[in-house]
Amino acid sequence: MKKYSIITSIILIFTLICFSGYYNPVNSRVNGAPAGATGSPSDGATCSQTNCHGGAVVNLPGVITSNVPVTGYVAGQTYTITATLTQSGISRFGFQISPQSQSGALLGTLVVTSPTTTKIVSTKYITQATAGSTSTTGTKSWSFNWIAPVSGTGDVTFYGAFNLANNNGNASGDLIRTSTLVVTENTSVGLMDLVKDPSSFYLFPNPIFEDFEIQFNLNHPQNVVISLYDLSGKQIALLFDGWCKVKNGDFKFQFPTNVQPGIYLLEMKTDTQTMIRKVMKID
Repeated sequence: MKKYSIITSIILIFTLICFSGYYNPVNSRVNGAPAGATGSPSDGATCSQTNCHGGAVVNLPGVITSNVPVTGYVAGQTYTITATLTQSGISRFGFQISPQSQSGALLGTLVVTSPTTTKIVSTKYITQATAGSTSTTGTKSWSFNWIAPVSGTGDVTFYGAFNLANNNGNASGDLIRTSTLVVTENTSVGLMDLVKDPSSFYLFPNPIFEDFEIQFNLNHPQNVVISLYDLSGKQIALLFDGWCKVKNGDFKFQFPTNVQPGIYLLEMKTDTQTMIRKVMKID
């Protein structure tokens, strides 16, 4: 009996050794890609790497989409990001997406909306969970939420790398794809919650030649400061600095004569909020 147990143990150990030698790490990625595989300038890698998956990396536009409006994202607001892949003959899919700066800093906040199909890795990456890797139709889609970063961040790029695997137990036949989505920032928001309605704040004419007027009507009297900035954030002129609380405004200004034609930012700041609008100066 003891001899039989020893022989059984030896067979089991030998089987495990053989299996571990045969085991392909490709199968271990169904529960998510390791951090740093989006193909971003900072990550510098995708799923196509040693001990992961083989195959040439091909860029495929349009994989990542969002409900961010064409006017751009608003700081602190939540948006839905979706990635969709379609490939006949493919039964297993994987992905990793991250909104990053060129230096690799996370821009905004990732929020999992489907814990059974997606998960977050190392805070700044979202990837598939095991239940989110299979498909019987040749099409796979994942969605998650993104909370927009602080005002002034500017354009945000979502970097994504995707694996379309045939589930044959090794890297052969797999397809590696990359895709990006760029969303812009909406800088023309803020005062709309402060004024009675959007039509109660006027700036005209725009484009501006020399003189222009600003009219507004606030819900209640507040201090008002109106400034002009260039696109780098440098203050060009302080147009109005209210020394007492103002409820209604009807002001006429002259555009600084030493400023070249171009796009500028007009900022109106009150006690509680700020609104920034783009203006164009022409000759």
